[in-house]
Amino acid sequence: MGTEYLITLIKSIPSPRSPFLSVPKPLSWHPWRAARGDSSSSNGGRRTVEAGGASFALPHLACSLLLLLLLLRLSAFLSLSIVSSRPYKSTAPSLLLFLSIFCNPVKAQKEVEETNPNASNTKIDPIGMAASRPSAIKAGYWPKWTFSYSPPSSIDLSYFTHVFYAFVQVDPTTSELVITPDGDRMLRNFAAAIHAHDPPVMALISIGGGGSHSAFAPLAADPAARSAFIHSTVACAREYGIDGFDLDWEFPKDDKEMADLGELLLEWRAAVESEAVNTGRPRLLLTSAVYFAPRFFLSSGRRSYPIDRMAAGLDWINAMCYDLHGSWDTSATGEHAALYDPSSNVSTSYGLESWVAAGMPREKVAMGMPLYGKTWLLKDPEQHGVGAPTVGVGPGKDGVLVYAKVQEFNSEKEATVVHDEAMVAAYSYAGRTWIGYDDPWSVTRKVEYARRLGLGGYFFWAIGYDEEWRVSRAGNGSIIIHRDGKGRRKLTELTLFDLAAWSAWGH
Repeated sequence: MGTEYLITLIKSIPSPRSPFLSVPKPLSWHPWRAARGDSSSSNGGRRTVEAGGASFALPHLACSLLLLLLLLRLSAFLSLSIVSSRPYKSTAPSLLLFLSIFCNPVKAQKEVEETNPNASNTKIDPIGMAASRPSAIKAGYWPKWTFSYSPPSSIDLSYFTHVFYAFVQVDPTTSELVITPDGDRMLRNFAAAIHAHDPPVMALISIGGGGSHSAFAPLAADPAARSAFIHSTVACAREYGIDGFDLDWEFPKDDKEMADLGELLLEWRAAVESEAVNTGRPRLLLTSAVYFAPRFFLSSGRRSYPIDRMAAGLDWINAMCYDLHGSWDTSATGEHAALYDPSSNVSTSYGLESWVAAGMPREKVAMGMPLYGKTWLLKDPEQHGVGAPTVGVGPGKDGVLVYAKVQEFNSEKEATVVHDEAMVAAYSYAGRTWIGYDDPWSVTRKVEYARRLGLGGYFFWAIGYDEEWRVSRAGNGSIIIHRDGKGRRKLTELTLFDLAAWSAWGH
């Protein structure tokens, strides 16, 4: 591997279509497809860096300062690799690439010119108003029922680019949004808190949620109802200063309702584009929370989403890659949000790759991750792996524990915590209780996967369920700091936004 690998690495720098920085990896890694294409601006084939909408080449002085910063961080980075037992091959390529580019920017520029001789001056339009910051989606849903202990003002917005207010409902009679007096106060509070952050964070409203099928089906089937609904959403957005909407229809039940969904999305998109042109205001964002895969293959009523119309109407989809196992099956433990499942297609990776294969632009796909776990009661405490026999659900309502409560359980019960490398998921057990969930370890690897696949980003359900932002921080790509038993600060993990990606993202 040595010099030969480094030369190959530098010459094969990909141009990712998504905002995630993609770095080629050795063939011994998982064989997922890396994104290709070019989303950066260029000048005669020369790669440039975007900052505040302007293109510029890094001057030598800036390169020297960046190199100095790199050297200051390098010892901590290598120490973290040792502490977390990350394989050298997973850290070395990014470090070597970073050094090669910033130690010799002229050579690096030449290598890019040679690998991208036909570059054009085309720029990718930013999503919504996000032109002045990285366009990767790092979103979270804020459930309004958490207001008492997790108000919008308490959200650490440095970990998010978009926050969804969950939920607003639809009046089945008028097809308009229902805003109660309490909802009015919370929406104004929400928008003000989200928009107060610098850099800007987008505030969106999610409409519907679990059990919302009864309201959406007749609405989407009726042209007049669709028009009333769309007019209502635009008026609501302008009244409360909201940046867009998320349609959470769970779920269209047949091909007819899927076709109606497609009609609704196209009409909605046309309306918000027209409103933006006529008023000079930024166009409202449109997203949709969807099943983890484009085709419902686990139920008797098999149907598929209208991919072409969704791609045309939406800015992106939020694929709910969780709740893949739960209280409906109390016979065995299950990882409800595993990245891989060696024995079936019920996994995050299968769902996301299916969306891309079905035609949804990969940059319009956001990977969903849960901030809660699913619990079971083991039949035999000595059998405690994934798939172990169970006799019912464990602690929590319907066997659900938010991440903060999972960590509380692990600490109080001195639970054994396992990181399943094959599935890329975490679980813990103590006595007869078993919990499957995501933690910083699994989220780090999931975001790495999403970046390699070229996805637009990720989201969490739900803000307020985390413990001191540990999981949210891992997704965003920060160094995790904690205090040991003697009160000393310790760096314990460097997430996948390694130094090369960190530089490109302006951290």
